[in-house]
Amino acid sequence: MTNPKVMLYPLPHKIRGFICADNEGGELFVLNSRLTREANQQTMLHEMEHAANGDVYRNCDVNSLEKERHKF
Repeated sequence: MTNPKVMLYPLPHKIRGFICADNEGGELFVLNSRLTREANQQTMLHEMEHAANGDVYRNCDVNSLEKERHKF
């Protein structure tokens, strides 16, 4: 992945970040600006795994998706 689109936004504290499709059909990583640089680096790695698995384009509940990804 080269030059991912990343946006820092003041999300609620319990939301570390997420990935979504942008208006051009690409992927946008939204990270919580209230968290530390280190926390955002960890979150970015986590969200990049979702990108690699094509999760942003799946039609499913986010809670179910997170359970599926972290069941091991």
